[in-house]
Amino acid sequence: RLSVYKLAETILFTAQGIPMLFAGDEFYRSKHGDANSYKSGDGVNAIPWTNKYIYYDLYSYIRRLIAFRKHHAAFRLRDAESVRRRLRFVDSGRAAVISYWLDDYFICFNANPKGCRICLPKISFDVYCRSGEIDVTPIGKSSGGRVCVAPFSALILKKRFLL
Repeated sequence: RLSVYKLAETILFTAQGIPMLFAGDEFYRSKHGDANSYKSGDGVNAIPWTNKYIYYDLYSYIRRLIAFRKHHAAFRLRDAESVRRRLRFVDSGRAAVISYWLDDYFICFNANPKGCRICLPKISFDVYCRSGEIDVTPIGKSSGGRVCVAPFSALILKKRFLL
């Protein structure tokens, strides 16, 4: 479930517009499955602060995800026309896989329980997000070609321009 949760938050924070992080989402607040907790008591609605330590990996991931969004302006375009000009969806030919180019970034979301392979140009990429890890600076490199996207995860690459 945590992989799916990270994937969902990654989709939210790499989408255009203003993302909303509800109180406690960053440390896996669930409200015990209560879909409409308006009339429920504090036992359901209280923020479980100890979850920050129990799910510290998720908390840390969301902090890095927010920093990534702040650092990379392509994920904060100001108007719909800019999005239309700069975003190009790629047909992956697979159910539950969404991939697209946003300027020099390639973003792929795999919501399947199995990994998938995506064909990319054989050029150099910096890897910013892969298999439940993300950072403001590259966490790896890729030479393109056929890249693997892990189950229930996101892949974010950026073209490298060698001087």
